[in-house]
Amino acid sequence: MSDEIRNDLNQNEENTQNTQNEPTPQQFGKTTYRPENTPMYNTGYFSSADNSQNNTSGVYSYPVNQQYGYQNQAPIKEEPQKRKKGSGKLVFACIILSLVCGIAGAFGGMYAYDMLFSTSNGQANTTGSTTVIYESADTKVPTTVTEAGAVAAVAKTALPSVVEISTEAVANNSFYGQYVTEGAGSGVVISKDGYIVTNNHVVNGASNITVRLSNGDEHKATLIGTDSQTDVAVIKIDVDGLTPAIYGNSDNLIIGELTVAIGNPLGKLGGTVTDGIISALDREITVEGENMVLLQTNAAVSPGNSGGGLFNGKGELIGIVNAKSSGENIEGLGFAIPINTAKPIINDLIEKGYVTGRPSIGVSVIEITTDYQKYMYKVNEYGVYIQSSINKDFKTGDRIIAIDGNTVSTFAEIKAIIKNHNVGDKLTVTVSRQNKIIDVKVTLVDSSQNTTANK
Repeated sequence: MSDEIRNDLNQNEENTQNTQNEPTPQQFGKTTYRPENTPMYNTGYFSSADNSQNNTSGVYSYPVNQQYGYQNQAPIKEEPQKRKKGSGKLVFACIILSLVCGIAGAFGGMYAYDMLFSTSNGQANTTGSTTVIYESADTKVPTTVTEAGAVAAVAKTALPSVVEISTEAVANNSFYGQYVTEGAGSGVVISKDGYIVTNNHVVNGASNITVRLSNGDEHKATLIGTDSQTDVAVIKIDVDGLTPAIYGNSDNLIIGELTVAIGNPLGKLGGTVTDGIISALDREITVEGENMVLLQTNAAVSPGNSGGGLFNGKGELIGIVNAKSSGENIEGLGFAIPINTAKPIINDLIEKGYVTGRPSIGVSVIEITTDYQKYMYKVNEYGVYIQSSINKDFKTGDRIIAIDGNTVSTFAEIKAIIKNHNVGDKLTVTVSRQNKIIDVKVTLVDSSQNTTANK
């Protein structure tokens, strides 16, 4: 055997002995370490058994090229890198530049947010929270009505003159018999000694009228007079020292002018103030069967506002609220009797209890519009029937079918024709009587002379 082969065999034998003398994993516990200068086991597996030979978690496989198990290589010492000259100053300059850019970006973002989301008169409030809340910069509370605005000034002037009205009326029904109905509306004080103007339809037929003043006092009222044609009525309470409304001039109104309505909507909300404008002048509409020329406003009015006041920007009374156009998708259509139309009516009712100078044919009529009324009155046709008359040429039960050749079928049509005439004018009234057509010549009289006529 050559010396070279003998040397190789001796070397292999030494390696085998060294391997047999290597400590086992059980000798080092569950976590084992390879002693220095021992070969690395490169089987790719090791056991996690502890010293008691109990296999606790089986055998785990790890890749051969990972340094698990008994690998224990000597640590490699790294030589510290030499700091380049001037690198400290460069790092310090970078830090300063980063701080400057960060601060500038923060302030820029705050400014942009403020420009986008703040108002011209607002300021941010961040007390106790990260949420930005904007509040008014001007927190001064108005100390005078003038500072609060025009509507507030009108309300302060006019509110004491507007009252609430509640009514009771006795009604009869064939099924329920006699019972009491209740109603509500508004009114406007027009004199210090207790005269109040309202609507005819608010108090018409009432047996009991109660007025509630703006200070909460309640008083029983007396009916002075009513006029269905203009829907105006006057009542009175026995109180002195009231605050009356000041009349304005409804003839001088212009479209778009400020209006303030004050009343008792729904009969429960006395002293309610709403504002709007004059939407139109001289609107011809029919209310309660009467053709009227009214002011139109978009100030919000509701049932119960009837009889209340419509005021201008000076707090002057320019109209008596008497109607609201209602229906699906209809809003902002309120109407009022112009005060210049109502004034002569109010004066006549206070002085005489009725309206003077108004022409009349001297009859009291009933308008039949339903089958039930036809049955009750035992007539065969719809229309206007005479109940009583100061003219003996008319008979009870006559149906008016024409005036001066103009066919009529409603009371409103009859009044529209008569309104265009004066007291003393002569007209021809055509009636149907027991299936006969008869013409009656009449002379128009003052409505005050016709105590039985519909006013």
